[in-house]
Amino acid sequence: RDLDIDELEEYALKQRPDLYETDLKILIQKDEARTALLSLFPGLRFFAATHYDDNRLLLSNNWNSVGAGIGWELLDLPARYAPLKGREKAVEMAKVNRLMTTVGVITQVHIALLDYAIKVDRFRLLEDTYQLAANLLEMAKMKNQAGRLPNIAVTQRHLEEMAAKLRRDEAVVDLMV
Repeated sequence: RDLDIDELEEYALKQRPDLYETDLKILIQKDEARTALLSLFPGLRFFAATHYDDNRLLLSNNWNSVGAGIGWELLDLPARYAPLKGREKAVEMAKVNRLMTTVGVITQVHIALLDYAIKVDRFRLLEDTYQLAANLLEMAKMKNQAGRLPNIAVTQRHLEEMAAKLRRDEAVVDLMV
């Protein structure tokens, strides 16, 4: 009752490095998709150069050129569209993968909490069994002192009490683990 399932889920999700890795993969896939989208647009190119020509008919043999150019390879667009769609699908797959991992972690938390509850119930049951066996041993000792029960019956009750205590102690170990 003291364990809050929401806190356990949050703790489990924060402690999983594979979820952090998946988040990074999603960011990488988004960057790659953005790059593929940008490759569909025209390319802008800047240039600057110094030239020389030893032709003696020229007024000046040295000159500089500076400029910019735009180039768009229209025939290459279909070939670039397919990788763009592939990158977008990769982003979606990474998101789905993260969601599946998250669901798996939450399921593990719920199963672990149910397992813990079962172990607590088992311990309580075995504790009650031990108390009952201890009470039966005390009653057997009193009957033996009154002469109404043989020593072998007291020994048997003592063994039952020890076995119940051992099972209870095993349940404690399961509970602690």
